[in-house]
Amino acid sequence: MLEGYTGYVPRSRFLIGTGYPLTTNRAMVEFSLMNLKKEVRFSELKGHNEEDKLQQDQGHIYLEGLGLLPRYTGYVPGYKFQYGQTYGRLTHNALGQSTLEKQVIN
Repeated sequence: MLEGYTGYVPRSRFLIGTGYPLTTNRAMVEFSLMNLKKEVRFSELKGHNEEDKLQQDQGHIYLEGLGLLPRYTGYVPGYKFQYGQTYGRLTHNALGQSTLEKQVIN
């Protein structure tokens, strides 16, 4: 992990008793193993072939269309000066349109 990183680390929530570097390392190892298990289960499906596996997009970890995670402290483009709704709705809206698109609409 990068020094000073304060964002979300998958699988680190319940790892306790060690320092941040060890906790994040262990969490990322668990996360990687969990993804490998998903790939094994996918290959066991009927009608599976290698072409399906190649077409899977491995770059997306989280579901799109949802707001950001609670307690996320990173930058959200387009989120500045947004108010009046829940954090999840605001981040979803902020990520859905660029600032330029919002200015054209308003």
